[in-house]
Amino acid sequence: MKWFGKSYSDFQIIEGDFFDKNFRSILKSGNVIFVNNKTFSNDKNHNLKLCFYDLQSGSRIISTKPFIESNNRVTARNINGK
Repeated sequence: MKWFGKSYSDFQIIEGDFFDKNFRSILKSGNVIFVNNKTFSNDKNHNLKLCFYDLQSGSRIISTKPFIESNNRVTARNINGK
């Protein structure tokens, strides 16, 4: 990171099951979440999105498969669930 003029802070990598109740409190405290969801079913991806609603404001989610369709566009009509 020094090469790019960037600094970083301490971090911790935690492996776990997003759907395990004991893991939820750990998940809520994270600010960068990586999920390897490439082979997840649509139902599992939907349930995973529900888990992410409890994340801190400003948290980043990095996934191997998008949670929205590539043709999905944000418009004045569909923003904020309207």
